[in-house]
Amino acid sequence: MLPLPHRCLLLPAAAFLLAPSAPAARHRAFELTLAGLRPGVTRLQDALRRFGPRWSHPSGDERDIYRWYDARRRLEISIEVKSSGVLSYVSVWRRRARLVSAPLPAAADRTGRGLRLGDRPTRAIALYGRPFFSGPSTLDARPVLFYSFNFSWAGANQPQILECSFNAARRLVKMTLSADYY
Repeated sequence: MLPLPHRCLLLPAAAFLLAPSAPAARHRAFELTLAGLRPGVTRLQDALRRFGPRWSHPSGDERDIYRWYDARRRLEISIEVKSSGVLSYVSVWRRRARLVSAPLPAAADRTGRGLRLGDRPTRAIALYGRPFFSGPSTLDARPVLFYSFNFSWAGANQPQILECSFNAARRLVKMTLSADYY
């Protein structure tokens, strides 16, 4: 058996060899917020304070969905609110819309880890690892590359899904962070 000082030196070396590499650790990264809101935790009142009173519902039948739109930046934020008043999802996207305009905060177009509208798919992969699903899709009748990152391994009290849509130029145009796995 090695003397105590030599055994103490071996433990940190063994821990270093068994520790996950940086790419593997990044693969396990999950997301908590989008536009400064945390699905599953943030309440409607917090979103109203953050983005202001100039919101709209998509229709009279969709009173659980709230939308804010910044016409200057062509930035829309939408949330769905559960009957408990807690947000179930947050979406941000760049588009032209005919909605009442309100200035939105500068960081409203990004996640807590820094993925922002306009980024490329490689940035999303660098932050979250390989997507759970990727493939072609459509958004507003236009072709997009769709990525879905599944965070169910992070635990039921964390947001579960981050969806990303990239346009033909491979720029991120829409993100949705959902509290629930579906």
